[in-house]
Amino acid sequence: MVIPLSLPLLVMIAVGGAIGAVARYILSGTIQARVGGTFPWGTLAVNAGGCFLAGIVAGMVAGAGPGILAGAGGGGPLGAGLPGGSGPAGGSGPAGAYAFLLPGLLGGLTTFSTFAGDVVVLAHSGSPRRAILYTTATVVLGVGGASVGLLLGATLRG
Repeated sequence: MVIPLSLPLLVMIAVGGAIGAVARYILSGTIQARVGGTFPWGTLAVNAGGCFLAGIVAGMVAGAGPGILAGAGGGGPLGAGLPGGSGPAGGSGPAGAYAFLLPGLLGGLTTFSTFAGDVVVLAHSGSPRRAILYTTATVVLGVGGASVGLLLGATLRG
């Protein structure tokens, strides 16, 4: 989905991205510390969970039509909870919520660059099998989580 470029929507993405990046750092570090070891369990868990949440958001907006991206139309499921149908930066209802949640918060929470770095470290530290396992698990859990989330989001949408 492409969001039209406007300053309020870009601010919503930036704010969401900042929150998502901090959440990723805290969550992946906490999970990794609890599980231990050199396998990147924290990054895997955060990416899989973030993909699941992205699927929910996608499922909720899938039936909203193109108006969700232009900010057209009424509140909708993603506009609910935003005062007056607009976000803190003035992004309109559903479009502002979508911008904040998917490319912003969840884009900052999940990260392909961290995943790629983990794979390279595993592969070059004498663990090529673990690198392959991690790559496979990330793809399967990420796409699987997004698919299940999409169905759940569509169900929540009604």
